[in-house]
Amino acid sequence: MIEAYARNTDPVTSKAAALTVNTNQLESLVLDYLFKHMDYGGTTEEISNALGFYRDSISPRMRPLLKKGFVFQDGTRIGSSGRAKIVWKFQPNLEIVE
Repeated sequence: MIEAYARNTDPVTSKAAALTVNTNQLESLVLDYLFKHMDYGGTTEEISNALGFYRDSISPRMRPLLKKGFVFQDGTRIGSSGRAKIVWKFQPNLEIVE
């Protein structure tokens, strides 16, 4: 079972919200977006805007996807805040196990 994350310092409402997150679905949507935008990739801001989710829902999915080897970091791009944001890309060199 994949879990949603909440920090120990988060308010109880954040911890309760984390229990309702379907992380498998969010990760699938992120991977689908990055696959379709393989050359350009996406920042969490761009991905969340395109998928219609808050960035706070998408951002926590990136580290687990990175650890699983599904995505990689490819530099930065300036976001709407004027600050550099990590560009995430789909990892195309996955070995499919059947």
